[in-house]
Amino acid sequence: MKKTTTLLMLLLCSFIANAQHNFDTLWTKVEKLEVQNLPKSSLKIVTEIYEKADKSNNSSQIIKSLFYQSKFSLLLEENAQLKVIDNFKKHIAVNKTPTKNVLQNVLANLYWQYFTQNRYKFYNRTKTDAKVNIDDFRTWDLDTLFKEIHTYFEASLEDEKRLQEIHITAFSDILLLQKTTKTYAPTLFDFLANNALTFYKTSENSITKPSFQFYIDNIDFLSDAKTFSKLNIKSKDSLSLQLNALKIYQKIIELHITTGNKNALANIDIQRLAFVHKHATFNNKNEILLEILKTSRQQFKKDESSGLYAFEIAKIYKNQSKNKEALAICKAILKAFPKSLGAQKCGILKAQIEQKNLTIIAEKYIPIDKNSRILVTYTNIEKLFFKSYKINQKQLEKFNKTYQFEDKKTFLNSLESSKIWNHTLRNKGDYFQHSTEVIVPKFKNGMYLIVASESEELQENSIYGTTTMQVTDLTLVQNTFDDKYNYQVVDRNTGKPIKNAQIQLKNKVFKNLRHINQKLKTNSNGFASFISDDAYRNVNIHVKTKNDFADFGNHYFYKYNRTR
Repeated sequence: MKKTTTLLMLLLCSFIANAQHNFDTLWTKVEKLEVQNLPKSSLKIVTEIYEKADKSNNSSQIIKSLFYQSKFSLLLEENAQLKVIDNFKKHIAVNKTPTKNVLQNVLANLYWQYFTQNRYKFYNRTKTDAKVNIDDFRTWDLDTLFKEIHTYFEASLEDEKRLQEIHITAFSDILLLQKTTKTYAPTLFDFLANNALTFYKTSENSITKPSFQFYIDNIDFLSDAKTFSKLNIKSKDSLSLQLNALKIYQKIIELHITTGNKNALANIDIQRLAFVHKHATFNNKNEILLEILKTSRQQFKKDESSGLYAFEIAKIYKNQSKNKEALAICKAILKAFPKSLGAQKCGILKAQIEQKNLTIIAEKYIPIDKNSRILVTYTNIEKLFFKSYKINQKQLEKFNKTYQFEDKKTFLNSLESSKIWNHTLRNKGDYFQHSTEVIVPKFKNGMYLIVASESEELQENSIYGTTTMQVTDLTLVQNTFDDKYNYQVVDRNTGKPIKNAQIQLKNKVFKNLRHINQKLKTNSNGFASFISDDAYRNVNIHVKTKNDFADFGNHYFYKYNRTR
């Protein structure tokens, strides 16, 4: 029951309402009672609203009251799914267009959403020739349920001429309309057809396929809108989801060709092209799609709807790494039709192409007083300014836990600045990601935080990257022979062992974390060993000599069995 309640709530989000003026008072009472968690009292008033709406033949209020009746029934009764479905069927039987069509469309959606939430149950059922229980859809097999969904979606689009004459605003009391809906899906037929398409576009592949299965294998399905609208789309596989999707696309496209609504036509035509392209089985579909988009854009070149086709072309170019071509198209649409939906989309794509990115990675350990390199990966950046700060482990941890820009900047200003340099990058103007290595100046012993920024002074609106490096002539070699942790400290430059180097194994004191603070000293060959008597986590290894020091990261120690 909880799943079905959730389903009704989701549907209600699409059919939420500011009630018509003469229903305001009653709906306000319902809302107050619902807040007080009194579904039984709420249901009583909703029933009163339904009776009032039924007498006045107020379609939107009839539909809304049915939703709420179903919602409260699911809250008050166990296993109320059947009652909800039966209630919709009863009202479908006594209502006429357009109320009947909306209810049929919603009922099909209820069945479809029930399947999506209980998919596993249907997968485990054997196909039957007839419904196991004609009154209980929960017992049906997958094919039977899909036939029922198809039946109601198909029925919801009947009397299409009448539905096409009803502007979507006539149902604004119960529909949550977006700003663009009136332009791109202006009629009730648009609304119901698009709801049906969410089902027919599904890639559900567990339905039994006939030997004469329908395929999108006709190149004309990927033609321009006018050509597509005149196709005779037929197949013996009448229940094919793809076939029925194409038929619905065709009806919507025919509608907007007839009415001359170019924005609505372009919007649904682009959806149709994307659907056909995805499922087409013929060759060269990528090339064909691009040519059709170009042709369609040209056909509407003096209208803002051309921007929608232009955006799709630009998107393809971007995916083909033709960023310059994509950007040129976006700029053209932004200039020609700045307030159009196509321009909005092109603006977003343009920002993505022009977006700056930066990553810098330094060598983890570098020798004292020797040059090294930083790997810079960047997009759309011409010059970088580098600044280094001497830092210790505790300060680095604090920096990594600082997230706000101003806090980071304040923290950096509190550190000791070491060296400053800059580097001009190769920017080919291709809007691609590039990589290069930048020479790093010589540093003295210590840990350093390197900040690279597009601006000389770090600014919030300019891109920057950070990395760390340790400058040391020490190298730590590790192994675990003979049930011991063995370490050798050697010179990073010569490989010679270092005698009397101090090694400290230490982790922080935390609750439920075994603490260790073990100190070792290397012998004449630079070796030192340690036998772990327990398991230790997050152990830092710090190595120190008279003139040098370094940290060698976090480690995990296992307890070794000394009796072996």
